[in-house]
Amino acid sequence: VQYFDFQVLKAADAHLQKGEAYHKFLYYSHGDVGSLEHEFSQHVTHMDSLLRQYPTPSLVWEWDYFPNTDHWSVVAPSWNYGLLRMSRHFGVDQKLIEDFAKNKEQPIKDQVSRYYETKILDFSVPPAMRLLNYYGSEFDEMGMLEEALQMYDWVLDLDPHFVRAHRSKGWLFERQKQFNKAIAAHEAALASLEVKKGEMDAEQYGYDKKYIKEDIEDARAASKK
Repeated sequence: VQYFDFQVLKAADAHLQKGEAYHKFLYYSHGDVGSLEHEFSQHVTHMDSLLRQYPTPSLVWEWDYFPNTDHWSVVAPSWNYGLLRMSRHFGVDQKLIEDFAKNKEQPIKDQVSRYYETKILDFSVPPAMRLLNYYGSEFDEMGMLEEALQMYDWVLDLDPHFVRAHRSKGWLFERQKQFNKAIAAHEAALASLEVKKGEMDAEQYGYDKKYIKEDIEDARAASKK
C-alpha cells in the first residue's frame, strides 16, 4: 500500500466516514519477518484504528498475526484461518458447539439460535443433522453425557425419524445401564427405519435392521442380569 501513497488506507478512511452498509467480511493478516511484514503490520493496525474510529456494524472485521512468517510464508496460514474465521459467520462448527457447551446455564440449541440471530452477513448455513449427531457422539466420547443427549434430542426435534440419533441415544443409555431407556431408543430406531425404508437401498436397510434388532436383544438381555 505504501507504493501507491497509501491509497488503500486513504480510500478506506473516506468510505468508512460515509457509514455505508457493506454486509461483508474483511480479513487481514501479517507476519513479522522481513521489511514488508514489518511495514504491513502497521497498515493492519491503522485499518483497525479506522474501524474503531468509525464503527461499522455491517462490516465484519478480523485479523491475525502469524509469528515467524514472511511476505510469502504468511499466505498459507492466512488462507486457512481467514476461511475458518469467515465460515463461522455463516454457521456453527464443532469449536463453537464446544464453546456453547461450557455455558451450563443455557441449552446449546438456544445459544446456537441466538448466535445466528446476531450474524450480519446475508448468508447463513444451518447445522446439518448428521453433524449435530456427530457432535453428540463427540460429547459422548468425552463423557459429557448431558450435552450428548442435547444434541441427539435436537436432531430428533428436526427429524423424529433420524435413525442414527435414536441408535446413539440407545448406546448411551446402555453404557449408563439405563436399559429400559436403551430398549425404547433402539425400538424407536427400528420404527424410524421402517419410515425411512423407501429412501434407502435394500442392502443398507437390511444391514441396519439386523443390527438394530441385535441392539434390542442385547439391551433386553442386559436388563435381566
